Amino acid sequence: MQILKGYNVPTPGFFVSSSSSETLDILKKNKLSPVVVKSQVLAGGRGKGTFANGFQGGVHIVKTPEEAADVSGKMIGNTLITKQTGEKGKPCHKVLLAECVNVKKEYYLAILMDRASGGPVLIASSEGGMNIEEVAASTPDAIKKLFLGFSLDDKQDKLKQLFASIGMSADIVNQSVATTEKLFNCFMKTDCTQVEINPLIVTKEDKVLVADPKLNFDDNAEFRQKEIFEQRDLTQEDSRDVEAKKLDVN
Repeated sequence: MQILKGYNVPTPGFFVSSSSSETLDILKKNKLSPVVVKSQVLAGGRGKGTFANGFQGGVHIVKTPEEAADVSGKMIGNTLITKQTGEKGKPCHKVLLAECVNVKKEYYLAILMDRASGGPVLIASSEGGMNIEEVAASTPDAIKKLFLGFSLDDKQDKLKQLFASIGMSADIVNQSVATTEKLFNCFMKTDCTQVEINPLIVTKEDKVLVADPKLNFDDNAEFRQKEIFEQRDLTQEDSRDVEAKKLDVN
């Protein structure tokens, strides 16, 4: 979220907290409520996960700063177990405090480095907020693809056609094109291999927002992206993978 904010990508307001008391201070100071409290664990399926202390769910919508502080305290310092973490789970050191928005529609949007086509590809679907693999299996026609190459200079019309084909109105199409341009700029300048937005939200006020981003980066570009790679939390990664990467570098 912070990286995308640096490229002027529209997102809900958000803060990161490392403790229950910090959560309370942040929300009271910024007068932000209700909020979504999200465990900062490098795994999918957080909402349906269970913490080792028995607390259910790694994503909660709360109405007051006090309730957010209570939920934060049950997450931070504990281990979250989801379908993707395995039995050991992943430690939760921080939580994301995200502004609640009035959601009208959810879409799926991703820019991926595609080896087969030799460059970045855009994938979009009207079925946002769902597992994209399940969408591909059950309703493959709901997924649209567009080869972007390494420039969007001549892609605006094709982008508009693609977004219109998944049911977006004219104003939302224009906002989505503008958001895609900003995401693409981030993708190129930070050596991304993936920028996945699930969901891309349209609010009841007809505003397009990036609500839940996932970014992957090219390991070979670490020397260019030192600031980004310094943010890695190695406690979230398999120690065998970390050691393998070290050997590759050495």
